[in-house]
Amino acid sequence: MTETTRSQLLKVKEEEMKFVPKQLSHLSLEQVQELITRYYNGERVNVLIEEYKIHCRASDLYKLFPPVVTGTCEYCSSPIVCNRLSKSNYRNEMLDAPVCVGCGHRPLQWCDCFACKKKREEEAKKREAEARRLIQEHYDLSELEPVPLEKMNGLDRILLASLIRMGMDVNLEMTEPGANWVGKMSPTPFLDRKILNHLVTRKIIFPHPKSPTNAFTGDEKNPFPELYYIFRVNYHINVDLFLKDRKKAIEVLANPTFNDVFQNASDVALLDELWMDLAIAEAEEYLELQLKDVKVLSQHQLLPISDDTRLIFKSILKDFSSGQLFNLIYRSVKDGLRFKESKGIRDPETVIKFVVGRCRRIAERSLAEGWMIKHFHRDYRNEQSMLSQLLYDRVLQIGEKGFELIPCWNSYSKEMEFILDNSRDRESPQLPAKINGEEDNEIPDKD
Repeated sequence: MTETTRSQLLKVKEEEMKFVPKQLSHLSLEQVQELITRYYNGERVNVLIEEYKIHCRASDLYKLFPPVVTGTCEYCSSPIVCNRLSKSNYRNEMLDAPVCVGCGHRPLQWCDCFACKKKREEEAKKREAEARRLIQEHYDLSELEPVPLEKMNGLDRILLASLIRMGMDVNLEMTEPGANWVGKMSPTPFLDRKILNHLVTRKIIFPHPKSPTNAFTGDEKNPFPELYYIFRVNYHINVDLFLKDRKKAIEVLANPTFNDVFQNASDVALLDELWMDLAIAEAEEYLELQLKDVKVLSQHQLLPISDDTRLIFKSILKDFSSGQLFNLIYRSVKDGLRFKESKGIRDPETVIKFVVGRCRRIAERSLAEGWMIKHFHRDYRNEQSMLSQLLYDRVLQIGEKGFELIPCWNSYSKEMEFILDNSRDRESPQLPAKINGEEDNEIPDKD
């Protein structure tokens, strides 16, 4: 205890006497001060109670002492007081934290009084207003140059349509943030981020200044609000048609046709990459589901996917459809579970590495020996993503056939060139089912 605290503790001021309860009302200021001094100097409490004729239990004597007045409340001008504590309290402190007797304000700690609440609310409003001002200055929509609709390629059209279909606000002014999406734009968060980054890079979408302020942040190099959380912001559709007529623009941009997506041969190459990315993402999603089924991953655990895994899936999908890869994954996960149990492995990443490698080994053996790998159907525990529906059902109009085809336009180059070059009023392509392994040989149980 410091000398200042001890001085406050043992000295009773005249203004403190008004807090004296009736049990001590028969004592003068000098007697109260003497009582307090003797109590904190360690004299026996029962002796003090008897000598000063106080009616209370020994354990309650200190509760009758008047509090120490330390100041005046900044809000209501009532006294700020510190209650005197028991000389044997566990905190080894003789004075409690200061508190206003009028409004309950606590000046030296987090305070929940009405005045402090109001003050924090006002400060929060000021911070919000300043943050909003900075956001509106940095993300000024009037300074944007809209992207002409005719300058958008096929990949742009289908990715933007996927985003728009995930939801616009009630005024059709901006997209809903990713945190509010119902359903999935793509099979995995990784592909979601890739889609948004593509559209932002192409300046087709732009963070809307009406996004929540907590969607923006900053650091030492990039002060607030130059950085933002990609799944928290709302996006402005920076397309010229959108600025002219929102309703018409949403109708057009959310419903691209085959003609809109395949305008020339360069679009084929772009959609080739998209189809492959989609197939890889669906394979990752299915792998995660199967690993959870056998409890290699917990129900709330995400699949730790590496670039190596994606490269292996991409290599397999150059010769096999998504349905066939699902077959490989299903078989390999069962083998992976046996591997895990026989080796006593607890690390999920080791099991995943084994499973993915097993998929590649079976795929390569089937190509070498002419095995037929049957197609699995889509597992509807994993909801089909908006991008998948849009590509297969709306644009290509091949439905689940897209799940049974090798995701590579080069496999159908002649058919695509014919459609692109010889038909101005193009209709949806009827792609051939060039499925690996038309032979009668089925994949054996063991390789």
